[in-house]
Amino acid sequence: LRREVVFWSICLFIVSVVGYFTNAGQVGFMTAVGERITTKVRVDLLKAMLRQDISFFDRPSNSVGALMSQLGGDAGLVQLTTGAALGAIVNSMTAMLYGIVIAFLANWKLAAVVLAAVPLLGAAQALQMQLITAGEKGVSEDFASSTGEFNEAVHGIREVHAFSLYPLAEQSYATLLKMPFKNAQRTAAAMGGTMGMAQLITFGFYALCFWYGGKLIDDGEMNFYEFMKGLFVLAFAGSGAGQAATFAGDQAKAK
Repeated sequence: LRREVVFWSICLFIVSVVGYFTNAGQVGFMTAVGERITTKVRVDLLKAMLRQDISFFDRPSNSVGALMSQLGGDAGLVQLTTGAALGAIVNSMTAMLYGIVIAFLANWKLAAVVLAAVPLLGAAQALQMQLITAGEKGVSEDFASSTGEFNEAVHGIREVHAFSLYPLAEQSYATLLKMPFKNAQRTAAAMGGTMGMAQLITFGFYALCFWYGGKLIDDGEMNFYEFMKGLFVLAFAGSGAGQAATFAGDQAKAK
């Protein structure tokens, strides 16, 4: 037993070392490529903005904050088609494929039941990740107009001083903050209910798997080791696939 423990410990150590270099190389190279493409897109976007007519900048939709948001946020979405997110998607899909194979080799009945419920688990994980990322993006989008108002007030601070426009600037800025505040309240309520639903789906998935796996163990069709192997390889694969699915919407925007 001691020899087996030492052997598998050495194997896991070797796997960890190999995983360190492969993951570091994958994330590093993909992020570098994505940053180069994103930088080029930002430069081209700025050139396109500077070539526009004066009337283009007079539109409310093309305020300073909105244009800065396009340069900082929209151009950054290109990173999701070439950067580390693409590597995460490839890893998740590969893990899903290997998980299905290992689960069916352990016990095909349990694998079929778990595989039928994996889309629900993946949807729950995708929903959780989407809520986390959408909350941050929603805040930046809602504050684009107020940020533009603040930038204009700072750039024209001499006029604000000269004509005593402090109350007007404060009132305008406070008015622009009302809509983001209302949106944040609605988003918080929706996020709370949806997060609870995601947790319900996740624990319901494990409850179903443990119930059916216990039934198969009682019938003598599998042992506990095969049950744990078949369950968790697909559970982790489904979670990874759900997390990878959260990038699909942003990749569509980038395209």
